Amino acid sequence: PLYEDALEVWGRWLFVDIHAQDEVLRQVGGPDAIRFLDLVSPLYEPLLDADGFVAAFAQRRAIHRAWSEFMLEYPLIVSPVWSQPPFPHGWDAESESNAAEAMELLRPVVPANLLGLPAAAVPAGTAAGLPAGVQLMGERFQELACLEAAEAIEVALGVATPVEPVLEAAPA
Repeated sequence: PLYEDALEVWGRWLFVDIHAQDEVLRQVGGPDAIRFLDLVSPLYEPLLDADGFVAAFAQRRAIHRAWSEFMLEYPLIVSPVWSQPPFPHGWDAESESNAAEAMELLRPVVPANLLGLPAAAVPAGTAAGLPAGVQLMGERFQELACLEAAEAIEVALGVATPVEPVLEAAPA
């Protein structure tokens, strides 16, 4: 319920937080992460002012109320982690259009982030040679239900290791 509203509120709220922590993020983020943020941040301007932030908080509460009612009938939501197959490393920081598309790809994880819902991501195989996963999302305080469902999926599918680890000897 109110899925598109959840996406919009999350983006506006997230970039107020990102803007407030810009200096720290630039100290700890790698070049691709900083470039991605620089490319995608303009999509969420102008930033919320104090009144806008309070309104977004109220909207978040309304969205959560709708989700709580929905989850009375559907206590566990199974979805892909991303809305499309995974992309190659660095693709999201190559251009403004790629950065914007990457923000769209993470649609399935946004409600859990916005509403503070427990979620678990489980490997489910590969797509185009890259790992793909399934997300399980539950109502607040239902972490155990998410973990039990994640375990059932892992048992059914087996543990996916799409990339063989390379062990290198430590220099002497």
